[in-house]
Amino acid sequence: MKKVPPFAVFTSEFDFYRRDNLKIAERGKACNKLLDICDMPGTLHGYQMSFYDKQEVKWFFEDEKTAFDLWVRNPKK
Repeated sequence: MKKVPPFAVFTSEFDFYRRDNLKIAERGKACNKLLDICDMPGTLHGYQMSFYDKQEVKWFFEDEKTAFDLWVRNPKK
C-alpha cells in the first residue's frame, strides 16, 4: 500500500469537480492527511485563472501562498 502525503484541497462552489474534491477531503480527514480545505463561494472551476481583478482570485493566491509557506517551506517536524 502506498503512503499518501498530507494534502490541501482547493475547490469552488460551482466547480464541476466540487463533489469529488469534497469527497477526497473527507477521505483525507479520516486518515489524518488533510491539512486544510478551501471552498470558495460564488466561483466557477478555474476562476483563479480567468478573473485576475476579482477579490476571490486574490484570496485564492494568498491562501495558496500561505499553504505553500506553511506546509512545504516550513513543515512541522
